[in-house]
Amino acid sequence: MGMHVGLSCAIRKALRRSRTVEMGRIICLSMSLEVAFRLGYWAYTTSKVTMEAMVKILANKLKGTGITVNYMASKTIATELFYDGNTEEIINRVTNDCPHGRLGLSKDIMPVVGFLAGDTSK
Repeated sequence: MGMHVGLSCAIRKALRRSRTVEMGRIICLSMSLEVAFRLGYWAYTTSKVTMEAMVKILANKLKGTGITVNYMASKTIATELFYDGNTEEIINRVTNDCPHGRLGLSKDIMPVVGFLAGDTSK
């Protein structure tokens, strides 16, 4: 629920700001839904689908304003939160599911985020 409230606030602020700025970037980062379509992940999956829908709605609403909206869903990124919230068994299973046989790192996704945030992504 907190994520949706936060995203709703961001949407309202972006709509207000779209009247006064010529350019802006909104980039929502998430994890791929691929892992979510498993038994027991219904709440997680619901929140991700809702977030993706809200991003699409916002992108359509801001069309033509100079503010771009993107949603980036990567495979699992090795973060403190991921390690703290999972057992070793889950960590190993998720790692083995990754194409490169390892969890992603922040540095893996930063070039894409940089591109989306930059002027060339118009």
